[in-house]
Amino acid sequence: MRNTVALATTVLMAALLISCAPTAKRWTHPNVPEDAWSYDVNACRRMARHEAEREIMRDEPFIGSGGYRDRWGRRNDFSLRMARFDANKRSAELFESCMRRRGYRQTADDDGS
Repeated sequence: MRNTVALATTVLMAALLISCAPTAKRWTHPNVPEDAWSYDVNACRRMARHEAEREIMRDEPFIGSGGYRDRWGRRNDFSLRMARFDANKRSAELFESCMRRRGYRQTADDDGS
């Protein structure tokens, strides 16, 4: 009985994990030739990274100098990691916004590449 419950639980967990896996998506544009898409992707990626870094440096001027310190003057690596996480998240948001402004839409990648 215990083996059956363990097996059922394992199968259920595997099914849940598979169903939650993100589907591959890519950016497409109906009026731009496919060989030109990479130019727009790279331009938006550069802009997003630059803007996110600029924003995080404006909001948190101590990141570049290792200035995150706790109240005892010790380096606070957790705050630095969280600032980097926020910058990466903001960069992804800016990238998506840039692509949408250029007329691109995300579609499911049918061929799995």
